[in-house]
Amino acid sequence: MNGTTPFAITAPAITMTPPANIAAGSSNQITGTVPNKGAATTVDLDLKNATGNVIGNFPAVPIQADGSYTLPATGNLPAGVYTVDATITGVSGTIAHATGSFVASTVSVTPPPTHTTTEPSPISGNVQFPGNATSVHVTVTDANNVKVFDGDVPIDASGNYQVPLGALPAGSYNITSSVNGATATGTFNVVQTGVTITPLPTENSKQPSHISGTVTNPGPATTVDVKVTDSTGNVVWQGTAPLNPDGTYAVYTSTLPKGDYNVTASANGGSATTPLKVIDPPTQITVTAPPSVTSDKNPTLSGTVTYPGTATTVDLKVTA
Repeated sequence: MNGTTPFAITAPAITMTPPANIAAGSSNQITGTVPNKGAATTVDLDLKNATGNVIGNFPAVPIQADGSYTLPATGNLPAGVYTVDATITGVSGTIAHATGSFVASTVSVTPPPTHTTTEPSPISGNVQFPGNATSVHVTVTDANNVKVFDGDVPIDASGNYQVPLGALPAGSYNITSSVNGATATGTFNVVQTGVTITPLPTENSKQPSHISGTVTNPGPATTVDVKVTDSTGNVVWQGTAPLNPDGTYAVYTSTLPKGDYNVTASANGGSATTPLKVIDPPTQITVTAPPSVTSDKNPTLSGTVTYPGTATTVDLKVTA
């Protein structure tokens, strides 16, 4: 008996595992499956750039026995957006497609300039072609490789990111920013403000004391705070000295009583202290010689006393 057996032609199907985003300058791997490959043994792959131009053609990628296929390497790619088309042709010319997209990213980091221990440490950077990444992972370590910041910071619509890092102790620091396998590094330094006081001579209790010195790495400071304390720690005078562009400062105190003092100058977290000794000046007496007189007259003597201290009278002695 003659007869026919009906049959159906099943169109092939193909899938593609979503390709991973990569760092610019590196290669990507493309994988997927062909569930009903039939007699098909290969898959054709086309790599396209953002404008749709084919920049890589990979024909006859083998289909494994389990239906999987793998393109081990697309070749190193510059930063940009890419699309991969996978095609398989079945019997009677039936064709199936699968498509995947990925980006090749770059990341940059801008360290803060050298700054002082009282100032924040603003770190910023930019990501080109972030793809679906919404954040950058940033790690900041000190000279001993101790982490002072380790976290994800958001990427804005322009690809920029900011790290909210506050003031840090003096030292050197390393930054690593990473996204989609791309990394960028940078370094910066934090310095301590230094304050010096010019050694002070013994001062006169009848004259103001002159305080001067220098400030290195002043940061935002524009003035120097100066205070004088007595031997018990009480503040007996305090004032502010303008900080000159060359880092020097100078100020005069009020007159200070005889005694031992400490002078402290401070600016932007840095300070210095030095002793100050104040003494009473020696008393000085001058006598104005009288004009020539006869023996029958009493001469009038006069003169001046400088720095008399507690004295209220002058003892005079006239000798022939």
